[in-house]
Amino acid sequence: MTLTADEGSVLVKLARESIAHYLQTKIIDVAFPNISEALRQPSGVFVTLRNRKLGRELRGCIGFPYPNEPLSVATANAAVASATDDARFSSVSLEELLNEITVEVTVLGKFDVLSPGSRRDLKSMVEVGRHGILIECGSSSGILLPQVATDYNLSSETFLAHACIKAGLMPDAWLQNDVTVKVFDGQIFEEAYPDGPVQRRALTAPEL
Repeated sequence: MTLTADEGSVLVKLARESIAHYLQTKIIDVAFPNISEALRQPSGVFVTLRNRKLGRELRGCIGFPYPNEPLSVATANAAVASATDDARFSSVSLEELLNEITVEVTVLGKFDVLSPGSRRDLKSMVEVGRHGILIECGSSSGILLPQVATDYNLSSETFLAHACIKAGLMPDAWLQNDVTVKVFDGQIFEEAYPDGPVQRRALTAPEL
């Protein structure tokens, strides 16, 4: 499913309005009018909040990897969770949301399980600037969005290591046969400034 620029803009505005409504009422409103058919389809999604006044510093990021809910509903729920339930941060205030926070929505594509001939081949199968990573081992899992690698100038090997750490595993756990490595693409839409115009974000692989 490829979203249009207008649909991406609707998602980001929906995320912002969901946060604002919740901060004022403590109610998550998912009854949004005029949602296109594409936004009604089940999809995985993450909402990332950044503080523009602090150089786009991360302020919250929560989502749902798998397509268990309509995209519009999942976006609203992920947005509120990012603003209020990310254990790494205090809850976002309404004033902060209005004046300092930019909203970014990443719509996840399907997951592909990597099956290398040798485990060390995994690092050549992960495309920085395109892929996000999901690591699974038993009941442990960790996911990193595609933009993490480009934002922090990570090589594919370092990206794999950070995904393992996110899953609570050792950094080199991706070399183990009982660890599943999945990759996915993401469509990323972000505000230029708080409540500003929304643009599709293109990723560029870092020069390592």
